[in-house]
Amino acid sequence: MKYLISFIVDTGIVIALAFVGFEIVFFITGLWFIALLPAVSSLFWWVRRGRSYANLLPYPATK
Repeated sequence: MKYLISFIVDTGIVIALAFVGFEIVFFITGLWFIALLPAVSSLFWWVRRGRSYANLLPYPATK
């Protein structure tokens, strides 16, 4: 059981390091827009919902 937990933790650390490495590589090679695509797409989704600042919040604001 102890080995299983350590294996899961090590796998999570490796995945996190690989993700950070991909982000750094994209940023250095000028492909930073690929790294920023998720944030930009969510921002476009919020803007499409409505143009008021209240709709930029991730939770519905009370009118």
